Amino acid sequence: SHSLRYFVIAYNPGYRKLRFTVVGYVDNTQILSFDSDEESPRVKPRVSFMAQDPEHLEELTRFGRRVLLVGRVELWTVFSSHSQRENGSHTIQWLCGCDIGPDHRLLRGYKQMAYEGQDYIALTEDLRSWIAEDNEEAQNTRRKWEASGFARSWKSFLEGTCVAWLLKYLDKGK
Repeated sequence: SHSLRYFVIAYNPGYRKLRFTVVGYVDNTQILSFDSDEESPRVKPRVSFMAQDPEHLEELTRFGRRVLLVGRVELWTVFSSHSQRENGSHTIQWLCGCDIGPDHRLLRGYKQMAYEGQDYIALTEDLRSWIAEDNEEAQNTRRKWEASGFARSWKSFLEGTCVAWLLKYLDKGK
């Protein structure tokens, strides 16, 4: 089996300021990074086959900028559930990705979030809904995300785009 994983750290070093850093891995090899704090945020290749495909890097940069916008919504949804949101810096960590089997079919997709280093909310195994930690803030976030149909977007990404990108990277990285 093979995996494509994205590790994202988002934090607000000041009120209404937000910074994202992303690293992407195929299996145990880092393939890309992204830092929203750069003057002109772009996906940076970390392996040669990524550097040889500028069109795909541009596609990933556009995707990264969309994730940044969506991530801001996710982050403020979480922060708005916490009364201390305006006091100090707060951190959210995401892990999202997909695993495929030898037949190149999806084995599992995942999207998990931690708030301040603690588990917070995750997409269920069937990719249709959310499971949240047993606290008021996480449950509020779950209710908002369930109402918005947010899981459908993630299911589509994990079953489609994630698998397609992983297969592309495995082919290019041979």
